[in-house]
Amino acid sequence: AHPSDYYPCHLAAAAALHNGQLDRAEAMASRAVALAPTEAHVLRTYASVAFARKEWAVGLERLAPLVELGEAGLALATEVVFAYRDTPDLLERYFETGPRRTVSGYQWLLQHREHDAATRLLVWARSHHPEDVEVAEELVAAWASDREAAESLERLSVTALARGGLIEDAIEAQRWQRVGYLAQGHLLRQQGRPFEAWHMFKEADVLDDSRAVQPALAATQTLLDAKRWDLLDTQVDRLEEVARERPWVLAQVFYVRSHLAESQGDNRAAIGHMHRALIFSPGHRQFLGRVESLYAQAGDSRSAEIARQRHSGGSEVTP
Repeated sequence: AHPSDYYPCHLAAAAALHNGQLDRAEAMASRAVALAPTEAHVLRTYASVAFARKEWAVGLERLAPLVELGEAGLALATEVVFAYRDTPDLLERYFETGPRRTVSGYQWLLQHREHDAATRLLVWARSHHPEDVEVAEELVAAWASDREAAESLERLSVTALARGGLIEDAIEAQRWQRVGYLAQGHLLRQQGRPFEAWHMFKEADVLDDSRAVQPALAATQTLLDAKRWDLLDTQVDRLEEVARERPWVLAQVFYVRSHLAESQGDNRAAIGHMHRALIFSPGHRQFLGRVESLYAQAGDSRSAEIARQRHSGGSEVTP
């Protein structure tokens, strides 16, 4: 068979599934999988057919090879299982298999603005996978600005630092220490101790250069909130260094540079930096508001209106 022969079978399976012809969908999806056993969208349809037939165990089994295809396959599997989230115990059976699935579910919930549900999922995952550092790290991020979670954040920090001191594997130990420092930084920031928080974020930053964006961003935002212009110039250079072409991080870099320029009385440079921020994050409400404010300070209301119209076509959600 030709490698592309799976395609008409997959199309037929998807059409039959959409029309409620579940027996035909099963037959066509089975053929497509036989021809293309590692094609992500085929595997997604194959699992979806089983779920539509209320064959829950079969559907979960069919998701397993999709999850193993990497981040893209994992995201598709998460999308499928959330389509049937009202089925009793289905989500728990899916997520209890491994923490990677839980983190993907957390990200899916965040994308759909279900923040409370996302945090609850992480808390559940923490109880089921206490040894997983990625779940702990995501939970720190979820609790970072939640003062009501301060005690939980402190417990997690203590646990993470203790675990980092006990693990023999150096890389794993550093990851746990990094989580502990991040948690400590966010606690200190909540307590109004920005300089100490900044030091904790810097400690987290140097422990893993490949995962330095989160602590570098937290350190930068902490100094910006505290208006520590004397330290912010160097810190934003570090943020730009770790951004590695991530548009949303580069947008924050220019946003901070705009504040630095304004603090030095250079309104024109501040406006220029904000326009560059909007290139990387078009339509960002906070950025648009700042551009308008800067133009208003300069007495240029016409440019403020033009800027709002020019950049109003993009996302309004802060990354």
